[in-house]
Amino acid sequence: MTILILDNDQKTISKIKSLLEDTEYKTKIATNVDDAIKYLYSDLSISLILIEIDLPHEAGYKLLAFLKSNLRFSEIPAVINSKNADNKTVIKCIEKGAKDYMIKPINEDSFLTKIKNVLDMGKGKVLVVCNDQVVLNIFVRTLSRESYKVFTCDSGEEAVEFLKEKKTDYIISELNLPVMSGLDLLVILKDEYPQIPVVIAMENNSSLSEDDIIASGADGFIKKPYNNTELIHKINSLKNIKKKPARSKKSAELTRKMLSLGVDSK
Repeated sequence: MTILILDNDQKTISKIKSLLEDTEYKTKIATNVDDAIKYLYSDLSISLILIEIDLPHEAGYKLLAFLKSNLRFSEIPAVINSKNADNKTVIKCIEKGAKDYMIKPINEDSFLTKIKNVLDMGKGKVLVVCNDQVVLNIFVRTLSRESYKVFTCDSGEEAVEFLKEKKTDYIISELNLPVMSGLDLLVILKDEYPQIPVVIAMENNSSLSEDDIIASGADGFIKKPYNNTELIHKINSLKNIKKKPARSKKSAELTRKMLSLGVDSK
């Protein structure tokens, strides 16, 4: 997860960079709005932007306006970190889309707490189950960029253990997983966690149809080559899905077996 810093005070930049990189974050540094926008287009992992609002040529306000007007970046939260404590400036920044406003000098504890809180206010948590590192990286970058908090597991078995300890709002699982297949995992998920929407990711040449995947209990599917826009649209659409009652384990297992044998479950 990367945080973009727009500031021209080298002392502040150095302190913020050190604080963030000593935790879980990477950083990108921009001293003007043009460089900040270039980073946004080139680095898909940017998940939050820190802005000093008192910059030459109103660079901070220009970046806020750019974020608000651009659908591709409008979901990236912006936090003002400024020496300007004027109430009118604070209100103006919030009205223009800033998620929070911090006053310099930095208090290390409250600074990191606010950053974490803003990031946690994202759209939700997504568990991605995939053993293909290239695909996994695409999913993680795309979802993180859209303010989802992303967890990853490389097998169905690991996903089952993960869900015993942590909660998630959505699950994306590859169909072709080692040992426990995506369909096997789906049976367990819909039996144990029927309230969590599940999207199955599959090869374009898979013998299973959309109807097959939905009949097996999935709430949606995507096919290779994975399109970032389609992925985000699919996850966003899951918010409107009503929670499903648990299917009987016998019914779910029968559906899985029929699909694995190439039998029409309908």
